[in-house]
Amino acid sequence: MKVLIGNSHAYTVAIQIGSQHYARCFQKIGYDVMYLAHPISPLHKYFSKAYGTDERFRIMKSGGETIGRIFHYVPYTYLPHHKVPILSMKFFLNNWHKFTNPNLAKLIKDKGFGKVDILWIDNPLYEFLTREIDYKHSVLRITDNHRGFTHTTRAMHDKMIELAKKVDLIIYTAKDLVDIYGISPTIRSKMLYVPNGVDLSLFENIECQEPEELRCIPEPRVIYVGTINYWFDEDLVFYCAKNLPNHSFVIIGPPERRLEKLKNLKNVYLLGAKPNSRTPCFLKHSQIGIIPFDVNNYGELIRTVNPVKLYEYLAAGLKVVSVRWKELENFEKYIFLCKTKEEFLEAIKTPRNDKEKLDLTQYTWEYNLKRVLEILGK
Repeated sequence: MKVLIGNSHAYTVAIQIGSQHYARCFQKIGYDVMYLAHPISPLHKYFSKAYGTDERFRIMKSGGETIGRIFHYVPYTYLPHHKVPILSMKFFLNNWHKFTNPNLAKLIKDKGFGKVDILWIDNPLYEFLTREIDYKHSVLRITDNHRGFTHTTRAMHDKMIELAKKVDLIIYTAKDLVDIYGISPTIRSKMLYVPNGVDLSLFENIECQEPEELRCIPEPRVIYVGTINYWFDEDLVFYCAKNLPNHSFVIIGPPERRLEKLKNLKNVYLLGAKPNSRTPCFLKHSQIGIIPFDVNNYGELIRTVNPVKLYEYLAAGLKVVSVRWKELENFEKYIFLCKTKEEFLEAIKTPRNDKEKLDLTQYTWEYNLKRVLEILGK
């Protein structure tokens, strides 16, 4: 059995969002997997400072890598689709793959994935696979409101709608995504709510020593693990850290913004990106996990987010404090949800944690994939 995955993130980067986990789940049940990340181009070499660019170039230059039964690869194109004049046109979105070196369609077939059991797409650039590849079943995974990202073009959003019309099944991670992409009864009839998940094997029955980076950081530790981009609310974290000098705020993730205000606080520790395999130990040796997203300025994006870190924090046994948005209200029995910075501060400060414990066995990647395969009749 074979599955071809067209994703956005390189397989080996520290931030493991979703389809990297699904690739491993497919492997566990006997599938051969080809995993394609977002393409790179000459523009990335000279102009991109985004996290993961160096890793993507490394993978591309290696010709791809095989880990177990998973082959992962980053294509190289001379005509990329970007949110800049001219390159944002539909022509580049529709034809970037024809200008790849080596030719991507040929590479896919040479690797034995010209015919697959499942075509799995969550990046609109890979719509062309529905025309180039023979497949038995097709799945579109929608994880965000693409219009909420500053780098996303209108053509990419339209391409997601086009994909939604084509595929057999659409799985979406946040309930508000139905209103954005379910534009017709036909599309809505194919949509299945499948939230993000967690790999419990990384957290259960594992003894992990306190990471060396934490040993000189006093408890209680308030930790954030994830992407640090424009939706990360630096002002909120600054307010809490400044008013809780006896708490240590540990920020782990690729620094895609400078966080100048936080650098000036002695109880804030910016540790940078860490391998995903080390995340459980950092979490298990902390006390509070936070989700400080800027819902006031980036509500269009945040309201469709179902954060992976939520499940990882809970799996590690942390008290979870988050800003409030609709998707997370389903979890209010298990986490602290806050409308204001004062509420956020108080939730961190209070020693009590009277929240119920969430049964995470129904929020694992394996459980999610089982649901999807049952719908597909696999």
